[in-house]
Amino acid sequence: MKNWYQKQLLSYFPIFLLTITVIVLIGMVTVSDISRRETERANEIFAKYISEMIVGSLDEVEQAFLKEFTLNDGVMDFLDGKSTSRQEDIQLYEVASSLRSLKNDYSLIQSIYLYRASDGLVIMSDGKSEISQFYDRDFLKRQLAGSPNTEEWSEVRTVPSYYDDQHIPVISLVKRLPIPFGQDGLAVINVNVEGFANDIQMGKNRNLTYLDVVDRDGRVVLTSEKTVQSEEDRSKIVFLAQQPIDNTSWTIRSGIKSGQFFQWFELISYTWIVVGVAVVVLSTIYVVYISKRNYKPIALILNKLETIQLKSALNKTEEGDVRFIEHALEDLTDQMKQYERESQDNLLTRKRQLFIDLIEGSVTEFDDFWREQIPLLQEETADQYKLFLVADIELESLNLDAEGQSLVRLALQNMLLDFFSSEESPSWCEWIYGNRLGIIAPTGSSPYSEADIIALTGKCYDWVKGQFDLAFTFGAGYAFQQWRDVPRSYLGAKEALDYRLTRRCATVIFADRIQEEAQHKWVQLWPAVTEIAEMFQMRNDGWSGKVELLFEQFKSQSMNDQTIFMMLGSLMKWIQKKAGEGILVLDDNSSLWNGGSEPGARLKFDDLNALQDEVQEILHAAYGEYVAIYEGGGFHSTMLEIREYIMAHFDDPDLSLKHLSDRFQLNGKNVSQLFKEAFGENFGDFVLQLRIGKAKHLLLESEMQQQEIATLVGYSNSITFGRMFKRVTGMTPGEFRRQNAG
Repeated sequence: MKNWYQKQLLSYFPIFLLTITVIVLIGMVTVSDISRRETERANEIFAKYISEMIVGSLDEVEQAFLKEFTLNDGVMDFLDGKSTSRQEDIQLYEVASSLRSLKNDYSLIQSIYLYRASDGLVIMSDGKSEISQFYDRDFLKRQLAGSPNTEEWSEVRTVPSYYDDQHIPVISLVKRLPIPFGQDGLAVINVNVEGFANDIQMGKNRNLTYLDVVDRDGRVVLTSEKTVQSEEDRSKIVFLAQQPIDNTSWTIRSGIKSGQFFQWFELISYTWIVVGVAVVVLSTIYVVYISKRNYKPIALILNKLETIQLKSALNKTEEGDVRFIEHALEDLTDQMKQYERESQDNLLTRKRQLFIDLIEGSVTEFDDFWREQIPLLQEETADQYKLFLVADIELESLNLDAEGQSLVRLALQNMLLDFFSSEESPSWCEWIYGNRLGIIAPTGSSPYSEADIIALTGKCYDWVKGQFDLAFTFGAGYAFQQWRDVPRSYLGAKEALDYRLTRRCATVIFADRIQEEAQHKWVQLWPAVTEIAEMFQMRNDGWSGKVELLFEQFKSQSMNDQTIFMMLGSLMKWIQKKAGEGILVLDDNSSLWNGGSEPGARLKFDDLNALQDEVQEILHAAYGEYVAIYEGGGFHSTMLEIREYIMAHFDDPDLSLKHLSDRFQLNGKNVSQLFKEAFGENFGDFVLQLRIGKAKHLLLESEMQQQEIATLVGYSNSITFGRMFKRVTGMTPGEFRRQNAG
């Protein structure tokens, strides 16, 4: 083991040294990068300082000029040019003195002159001249020909010196006279560009750094060097900062000279990075090689593990670490294989699936394996009767998370299995769909006793209610002996649960006791529904008794839950329509009348009495509001009076919107619109339905001719009556009478 340890240590020690080296190099690169950023920042700060200094100097010259000549009466008189010769000489002298004083006060000013547009006279600090003889006439003429830029200093240009033949580089600022937008002349201020040279060279280390001022085309205007370098030398300069100078076309560029500190940056940042990357690559190759070499003993162990199934287990008393590892891995492999077999053979999952296949009719016989695993199959006899029950449990009321529901479901399954099982007669219980639990319980040599089932389910209900505060209902199917009859028994139990509201026992509903509902049986109750709605509309208090009678019919005819909820939903809609959709907003609990399939309806209405109380409460509240609206004398009351008047006089041929507007003192158009808003249908459609309804009754209950019927329902002739009747019913009055004659 000691040799193994030393071998591992020596194998990886070179990697350790290389890692330290790379870390040091990375640190150097980091320091170099920080130095570079600080150098860039220093260049930016200095470039900004020079820019602000130049801008400040130029602004100072401009402000001094504006202050001197904006309100200078002498300049105004000079521009006017209407003085006598004597006065003009005095004016020119005063203006020249002002120019000379301004030039002497600011050393940057190379020259300054004023131009008078009326006669082309130019006055300078030391004299005057005609524009044709003026030394700076070319620049002045260009400004006069174009539109001079009075806010920005010009590009660098040259003007002749007063003292020799040399030309001095200047930048010029042109101002209109009178200031700011006059048309009588121009003022030109020339600033000596070389006056900024000392400022640029101040504070710069010429051995390391470099600063240029260039114009818009990139030509060097000023430089920190004594001479402007060649293009080849300038291409080696790395500019780290660029700063534009406001109100000029200049830009400051600042950087580091080649061959100095920046080259050291590049050397650090690139050469050593390349070396570091190479070291990392070589180290990776070395690690792969060493790891592969040191992995050989482990590879031998893995090869041994691959042959475990071919040889018997090793003796645990054998010495040696490698042999011990081999034996431990063999035990672990055996345990894993056993666990996988147990997972694949999950008996609980397979039993539940078998139960579901049984109720779906996919399975009718069982092999020996299942007869050993399921106690009910072990004790089964040929003459034994069994009963299928479905427990519908309201787990939603517990408001548990998924894990909590799983625990409760397991507890309920075991509890129900115990209740319906005995030592001699075991049961079979599985969760099937949703919150429903299926139970197959043996009943002995006879089908079953209802009293025994009621007593057993009652005890089960009381225990679960006390322990879990859960409500549930059992549906009992048909007794059976053969397994192929399980689907029929299950469907019977499932159908029985659809009669929760009309059940006679609180805990169990027997499929045998459900009265077979005749086809369209519920149609017989529709007249009662429409009668309640009409009584409600006419404010007849007898509607409440009709509702009670309707619920008694629900119970006596053993209607299923879905039909009851459907008819109640229709009742709510009829009342809403009869009362007026725009007048009465009925709280119909529509989410509960939608077939009663929602968990909310199932939890809220456990029996028909609770549902009846809820419906009566809703309708009484709506009725009170409806009566109050009618008696209140407002807009809605007027609409109700109009509708009652229409219902009483719809057979009057003179009934029209104008007739109604005259009677109720309303605008005809408003009557139509308000009627539709209140009752959800047009005035004409409402009258048409009333007339056709009465016409149908007369066609079926009398032998009167169509002309007589047309007159009785409000039509002046039978042709109009026939056309309107066919529009509503799809057939002529004669066809309607013949078709319904039986």
